[in-house]
Amino acid sequence: TDAVRIDDAPMDQAIYYITGIIVDYATNRVYWSYIAPKTTIPATAISTHRSGVKTVRLAKNNYVDKDVKYFTEDVEVLGISIDEVLR
Repeated sequence: TDAVRIDDAPMDQAIYYITGIIVDYATNRVYWSYIAPKTTIPATAISTHRSGVKTVRLAKNNYVDKDVKYFTEDVEVLGISIDEVLR
C-alpha cells in the first residue's frame, strides 16, 4: 500500500519515459522500458539514466529491492512483453 520509488532516473511525466511494464513471475522480476529525457545528464555521468529495459526483483515480506539492473541498454523501447514459454 505504501509505494516506494526504486529508480531515481529523471523523467518529466512517466507516460513519456516509461513505455511498458511487465512482471515475470517465473523469475520473480519486474521489467520496464525507460526512455531517458533528451535534456538529462550524459549517461557516462550516471549509469542508470540511460534508455533501455531495466529490471529489479519483486518486493517480498516488506523488503524492497532497489538494485536496478539493465536487461538491455542504450535502446528506446516502445513496448515490452514476455514469452510464456520457458526456454
